Amino acid sequence: MSQKPSYRQPKTKKSQSNKSDSPYGVAFFVRIGVLLFLLLLLAGGFAYDRFVLVPSGKAAVERVMKEFNNPDSDLASIQKAAGRKPTSTETLGEHEVENWHFGRILPNLTGYKVSIVHNNGRPTDAFTGEISDTDRERLESAGKKPAAAESETE
Repeated sequence: MSQKPSYRQPKTKKSQSNKSDSPYGVAFFVRIGVLLFLLLLLAGGFAYDRFVLVPSGKAAVERVMKEFNNPDSDLASIQKAAGRKPTSTETLGEHEVENWHFGRILPNLTGYKVSIVHNNGRPTDAFTGEISDTDRERLESAGKKPAAAESETE
């Protein structure tokens, strides 16, 4: 019987060179490392948003509302309960409105908002979220005289 020919390549000693045996180059691992770092950074930002900013925003709004419902509260105690200065202040009629916005990481994520309406430093109304248009109109017209009364005084 004749022997079948072997199609295997004969084993040879590997040449010792500075190149790695990996089919991927070093640049591949650097790119993967950078991408993993960015992924971890993004995940950390979202975790911070979810586990730190959301609960602290809820707690701040609850503290402000609790202080507002306290019969002895004044504007300074409400500002102290909020833990910071108001984000914005506006005037509606004779009323001053102080708005606090407890934001989140991304601007498109809705944060927690609370608004305190005061007249001469004494809180009169409180709103969580945005002030509705009807409440805004009510506050603006509260300080105005009726049109008939204005014409009589002239």
